[in-house]
Amino acid sequence: MFFSILVPAYNVEKYLRNCLESIRRQTFEDYEVLLVDDGSTDASPEICDEYARMDQRFHVIHKENGGVVSARKAGAERACGEYLVTVDGDDEIEEDLLYEMHRLILEKQPDMITIGFKVVDENGNFFFERLSNIKAGYYAGETLPRFRSKLLYDKDRAGFNCGCVTFSTWSKVIKTSIYKESIANVNERVEKGDDLVAFLYMMRQVQSVAASDYSGYHYRLQPSSLMHTCRVEDLYRQAILRDEIYRAVGDDPAMVSRASVCFFSLTYERLLELVEPDTTYRQFLDIIQVFRQYRLFDCIKRMRALRQGFSFSEIMKLLIIRTRCWRILYNHLMKSQICKKTITSPVAES
Repeated sequence: MFFSILVPAYNVEKYLRNCLESIRRQTFEDYEVLLVDDGSTDASPEICDEYARMDQRFHVIHKENGGVVSARKAGAERACGEYLVTVDGDDEIEEDLLYEMHRLILEKQPDMITIGFKVVDENGNFFFERLSNIKAGYYAGETLPRFRSKLLYDKDRAGFNCGCVTFSTWSKVIKTSIYKESIANVNERVEKGDDLVAFLYMMRQVQSVAASDYSGYHYRLQPSSLMHTCRVEDLYRQAILRDEIYRAVGDDPAMVSRASVCFFSLTYERLLELVEPDTTYRQFLDIIQVFRQYRLFDCIKRMRALRQGFSFSEIMKLLIIRTRCWRILYNHLMKSQICKKTITSPVAES
């Protein structure tokens, strides 16, 4: 068995058939599919069973809902292929993806391949193509550190908003043995950012990487992804993610610094989700207090090598400007000035 394709599925009945059909259409046929039903409450379990009956390469694992990390662990335990590919249950792959990956593996024998992807809407309509921020080629030995730094953080493309989507496991083809050991180390309580933690563990083992301009993975951007709301309680999980990132990255100062940029980007997204247009100044202060309580901005101190000459205070000012926070502070200032004028203005004589 050459490829194991791991498909975690949770309540994706609307898209699951398209996903599985895209896998069945692969021109390279030496693969197995591990469908992990993570306690779905819709028709996803029945669809998984249907494809297992239809195609002997498809195998189903039904389990209680435990989150995406738990589902990936369950699938990885059963994987028998030499290389592993992950496909989310609401995404699709082009018919030549496995063929192209197999060709590249035979040519270079890499531990991991990184590819680009196409972003589509919920109906499959094309939005845009994202190629890897790594120049196509083979990286091993002395060139591998350059690959690591570029994949986690590219200052020419990312700036402060990092945009390091390239650590997503679905844009990778990885030796199964490395994936199994890496995913086993990921804390199942990590929800957002689990791909980053898994990737950091992978990079501690990977000795060679092939970067490809191929972009045969279709990532579906759903409305729920765009309108996600974050609760203050979710910041507890963000703190767990921080601890897991630094546990995974080890003691390499350069990797710690770059991983900090990625965590900063994810924390920045949480702040955007929490600060609404009608957020009051008092609510804003409460949010910042929770960020401080969980030490979510401590990562900035570890970004020293990548701050591009900006001080801590300048970075925080940039945060305020690029989020809705400036409106809150402006409104608070205006109210304060109005109150001050009202209090200090003389009383008109009757």
